[in-house]
Amino acid sequence: MRMFKLALVTLVLVIIVVGCREREHEQQVREVQRDCFSAAEVDYIDFLKFNDINYSSDSINVESIIISELIGKPLGEVSFMMYGQACLGHQTVNGDAAFLREGTKIYAMKGYKPEFRVIAGDRIFQSNDNPNAKTVSDVLDIAGKVEKVTEESTEDGSRIRELDPLQAKAFIVQILSLAYVKQEELAKLPSGGTMFFRIHLTDGTSFRIAFSKESKALSIGAIGNEEIQSLLVD
Repeated sequence: MRMFKLALVTLVLVIIVVGCREREHEQQVREVQRDCFSAAEVDYIDFLKFNDINYSSDSINVESIIISELIGKPLGEVSFMMYGQACLGHQTVNGDAAFLREGTKIYAMKGYKPEFRVIAGDRIFQSNDNPNAKTVSDVLDIAGKVEKVTEESTEDGSRIRELDPLQAKAFIVQILSLAYVKQEELAKLPSGGTMFFRIHLTDGTSFRIAFSKESKALSIGAIGNEEIQSLLVD
């Protein structure tokens, strides 16, 4: 009987110690999370990572289209919303999104390859970095879908001019044939003499790209040539 009481007391003490340690651990986790969350208050762009491709909605103008009518087959879903949750230095993985909540469905967009555009949270997301691409055509699914190309002010985004239709067509043909360059490599190049151009598609959407006169770099993931420079620069 004495041995039983001793064992019972020992068991109670173990339970108390374990419980205290668990509460202490939970408190430490909460403190780390608080520090992590406060450190993660950064200005994210509206991005999504899926199938190793980085997508963003920031450069797209949807004008008067009805996005719900363009939703295609389901592709997956968001598994982690970074805003308010990710620590600084968090390495993005597939399923991460800046502002889309966990469980948000990701869909193909009708009329385009998913490597170029997807729809999630009633927004269109467009590829801005695809590590598997070989040429720009692997990223931009726009062949035969361009209505016009315009130049925009780097100051306020207002329209400066519209490229001649033949110039615009030649420009699109040229950029789609260029070798794809990862964004991290483009970031190393000088960006002097930046010009903004907007590519207007036949479905009513458009997106903006940047061109550097100094390095001939295009923000879509390419380094231009003399012909592209002559088409874009007066």
